[in-house]
Amino acid sequence: SSISYTSRDHLVEPMGAVFGCVSKTTPCATTPDKGKIILPTSLTVVVHAMSGEPILGPKDYPSTVKTAHLQAELLTTDAARRSGAVAVALMHGGQVLGEVESIAHNSGQDAVSLTCIFRGGVRLCARGEASTGILCQGDPITEIRSLNVAPLVNDEQSVVKTWLLAISEDAKWLRPRERAPVGGVRKISGRAVLDMVWEETRQENNKVRDKFKDLMLTASPGQYMHAHGSNHYGLSGEFYRIAIAGHGISWAVKERC
Repeated sequence: SSISYTSRDHLVEPMGAVFGCVSKTTPCATTPDKGKIILPTSLTVVVHAMSGEPILGPKDYPSTVKTAHLQAELLTTDAARRSGAVAVALMHGGQVLGEVESIAHNSGQDAVSLTCIFRGGVRLCARGEASTGILCQGDPITEIRSLNVAPLVNDEQSVVKTWLLAISEDAKWLRPRERAPVGGVRKISGRAVLDMVWEETRQENNKVRDKFKDLMLTASPGQYMHAHGSNHYGLSGEFYRIAIAGHGISWAVKERC
């Protein structure tokens, strides 16, 4: 059961563990004047799968450890390899932890039990180029296409929107006034995604292509952002970020002279 501490009229109730409580001899306390949690210098972490199978720990980390660090470590475990996982989400109680989130700050304890959810999915990276037949200062213009598909570790709406808005970073190739996404966040179907990028997947083996195709054909509508324009040399470019079926898809088409 969880332990409560009082400081004047302030009550601090540490969050309960998912698969049993892991405790140390010195629990977190609160400052006597403000009722704020004092973070410990170290944090003991134990991670279980949803089935209750122990995956990691108990293991001590600095109290500053972020979720992303644990996610990377979990993907090197035997359990991750057996499941074919390409991503992992971490939960504390019923809350999915963000990648940059401080686990100690989130839990308010110096020991915490977490649940991990391994995620399979599609990882795909393709790049191609072809001549457009158009000359630029005497040289042929080449169209370069790049496609990246990977699972989103956290598909909460706020996280997805932040990822989509990062299209501005992808579009730095464009002139400044043209980098802003066109039309904001819009919906897109899996079939529309296939129509858009299917040709770029031909570099992948058939197993990966089929997996990606099945994923898109069974996906609920996703969201995307689009930016297009030209660079300082007048060469055009288009950039897309699509969040669908728990995956992030980045697609870019731009000209090179």
